[in-house]
Amino acid sequence: MTKLLPIAPFALAMLLLACGTADPVADNAAAPNDELLGDAAASGLAAPANAAAAERATQAVTPPSTDGMMWSFRGTDRTALYGAAGAEPALSVQCRKVADDGKELLIVRGTAAPDGASGTLSFTGNGIAASLPVRGVALTAGKGRWQAAIAPGDTARAVARTFAGQGVVQVGVTGGDSLSVHASPEAKMVFAECLGGPVAAR
Repeated sequence: MTKLLPIAPFALAMLLLACGTADPVADNAAAPNDELLGDAAASGLAAPANAAAAERATQAVTPPSTDGMMWSFRGTDRTALYGAAGAEPALSVQCRKVADDGKELLIVRGTAAPDGASGTLSFTGNGIAASLPVRGVALTAGKGRWQAAIAPGDTARAVARTFAGQGVVQVGVTGGDSLSVHASPEAKMVFAECLGGPVAAR
């Protein structure tokens, strides 16, 4: 008769551990950098460990909903327009010719302004803040808009730099609502035309 030998509990535990396998970990393995951004456009993949960072980056360059407003370019008068289709633009940036073959930037904020009033138009974006004086100009009877006409120079370049990055530009005006816009190719093209070339982000 075959005798069965009792197996000590410790020996049994060791046998069970020996059955399991584990992949080796490289000596130089390191956790992913928290600042590494994921590919927000990728699909069909498991969520990356840095998905939260990628989402924050997307939100940083996406302004709040503005009722379908977007940038367009009107070639007839070299103007970048931001607004809803078929409506008066909320913001326009134009490079227009002046006497002696000169140029100037004409910026109009499409919000109500008293005719002849003085105010300030401010731009904050790309880590830079700039402002310029504006005045209320009557476009039609009882309907005015804030307008600034500035020659190419330091002030114009400061405004252009707020649009030189990839993020959002906050546009504020005396007595009016703040406006969030993308730093678009259309606006950059108008600034470059008036300033003699693209303006560096820094």
